[in-house]
Amino acid sequence: MQLTRKGVLVTLVLMLSAGLLFAGGGQAQQSGSGNIVLNLWHIYADESRGVPIEAACRRFEAANPGVKVVISTYANDPYKTKLKTVSGDDFPDVFHSWGGGWLKSFVDAGYVADITAEANAAMSQLNPASVNFNKFDEKIYGVPYTAGTTILYYNKAIFDKHGLKPPATWADLERICQTLIASKITPFACANKTKWPGAQYFVYLAMRCV
Repeated sequence: MQLTRKGVLVTLVLMLSAGLLFAGGGQAQQSGSGNIVLNLWHIYADESRGVPIEAACRRFEAANPGVKVVISTYANDPYKTKLKTVSGDDFPDVFHSWGGGWLKSFVDAGYVADITAEANAAMSQLNPASVNFNKFDEKIYGVPYTAGTTILYYNKAIFDKHGLKPPATWADLERICQTLIASKITPFACANKTKWPGAQYFVYLAMRCV
């Protein structure tokens, strides 16, 4: 099968999706040997997520002779800095991203490929809710690689003391917060030095309130 550069990027992105988020973009390079070289950046240093990426890339290379995938792994915070400062031909062809505003900034800068048709064709293998995080103006720019659950814990002793029950609606949550504040209790607390833990709750909440 002969693949165009965009086709190579899209095919690799979808192959990786079988497992936060990857988006196809950048400019594939031609090596001196005539091979197409794709640079893939991600933050998954742990074996549970990094090893499957490595295996998927090797399968992809075997299925597409003449294509070489070079994988670079970074720590979370340095990765964010590097991705924001790199540009032009140095921008990765396939890269880990977060959905929403973070990904949209790269879409607006013209660094991410529109893979709507390809993603729609593979939608039976994808989680539609996860795909929506990567959709802007009805165009899809990324597909989910992993899916996680964000959990909110509550202090049962405090709830029992004040006659409160876990909220079932937004109005319930507002009443709980008002009760706790009146008792000089902070309704929510989060270790948020790196910003992303709190961002999870804020983004998920904002999406359901707009």
